[in-house]
Amino acid sequence: MLGASAIARYVKRQTLGLEPREISSLYLERQAILESIRAGIIAVDGHGEIRLINQAALKHFHFEPQQHVIGKKVEEVFANSEFLPLLQPGVEQSLREITVDGQDLLFTSVPIVHELTDAGMVASFRRIDDLTRLQQQLRQSQEFTEMLRVQSHEYSNKLHMLGGLLQIEAYDEALELVSHEASGLQSLIQFLSQAVPHTTLAAIIMGKFNRANEMKVEFLLDPQSSMADIPADYNFDKLTTIVGNLIDNALEAAVAYGQRPACVQLFMTDIGHDLIFEIEDSGAGIADELQQTIFQQGYTSKSAEHDLNHAHGVGLYLVRRYVKQLAGDLTISTGDLGGALFTLSLPKQPQRGEQS
Repeated sequence: MLGASAIARYVKRQTLGLEPREISSLYLERQAILESIRAGIIAVDGHGEIRLINQAALKHFHFEPQQHVIGKKVEEVFANSEFLPLLQPGVEQSLREITVDGQDLLFTSVPIVHELTDAGMVASFRRIDDLTRLQQQLRQSQEFTEMLRVQSHEYSNKLHMLGGLLQIEAYDEALELVSHEASGLQSLIQFLSQAVPHTTLAAIIMGKFNRANEMKVEFLLDPQSSMADIPADYNFDKLTTIVGNLIDNALEAAVAYGQRPACVQLFMTDIGHDLIFEIEDSGAGIADELQQTIFQQGYTSKSAEHDLNHAHGVGLYLVRRYVKQLAGDLTISTGDLGGALFTLSLPKQPQRGEQS
C-alpha cells in the first residue's frame, strides 16, 4: 500500500494533478486549437527534440504530412535552415521581426519552465506579408468609407445647386453644370479602358483620381501612358499596393507644401521588358539624407515640414518591400513640378519565387 501510494503521488505529480479523462480531453482540445491557428507553432523540449508542430508550420517549411518530425532533434530537422538558432531552449523573444531563409517573419518564443527547470520552449511565427495585407485592406476600407462620405456630401451640394438652377429656370447653366461634372470623369474612364485594360490597376488609378478631387489636388495622367502588356499571372495585389501608396504619398506631399498649386502627375509605360511608372508631385521634395529613411518601418513626418508618408510609417515601407520582392527598382529625384519624382521599374517576368 505504501508503494502504491508513492507511485500514485508520483504519477499525480507528473500529470500535474490531472485525471486520465482530463488529460485525454485536454489533448484533444489542444490539437483542435493548434490546427485552427494560422500561425506556425513549434514546441521543443529541454533535450532539443520537437514535441509538437502544427499544420501551418509543416506547410511553411514544405514538410510532407507523412514526414514524421515529432521526436527528432531540431538540429536534424532544420540542419540547413536559418531557423535553427531560434529554436534553442531558454531563449525568450517577444514579437520580433526577422528574416529567415529569405522570408520576413514575426517571431515569438517563450521558454517552458516547470519547477524552476528549463523544460523547453514554444515558438510561433507568421509571415509579415499576411499582417501587412490585413493592414492594407483595413486602411483601404477606411479610405473607401471616408471617400463615400465626402462624395455623398459633395454631390448633395451639387444636387441642391442643380435643383435651384432648375427652379429658377436657368436651364443652360444647369446643363453646363451636368456636362462639366460628367466630362472629366467620363474621359478618364474612356482612357483607362483603352490604356489600362486590367481592371485592378485601372480601379486603383480611378480611386486615386477621386481622392485627388476630394483633396483639391489636380491629378494629371499623361496621355501617352499605356499599361496593356502585363502578364496575366502578374502579382496585381503587390503592384496596386506599390502604385497606390506612391500616389497617396504624392497627394499628401502636394497638399502639405502649399507654396504652389497642388498637383500630381502619373506616367506609365509597358514598352520593353519592364513596367515603368513615374509619379511626381508639386510638394517640397525629399532631401538626399531622407531618401533612405522614409522607407523605414514606422517613419513618418506628419508634423514635420515634409509630409512624406501617408500611411503613418507603413505605406512606403510596404512599397520598398514589395518592389524588392518583385525584383524591381525605385529611384527618387526632382520632377518638373518641383517636388519628388518616384521612378518605379518592375520586370514583367520576375524570376521564379520572387512573387511569393
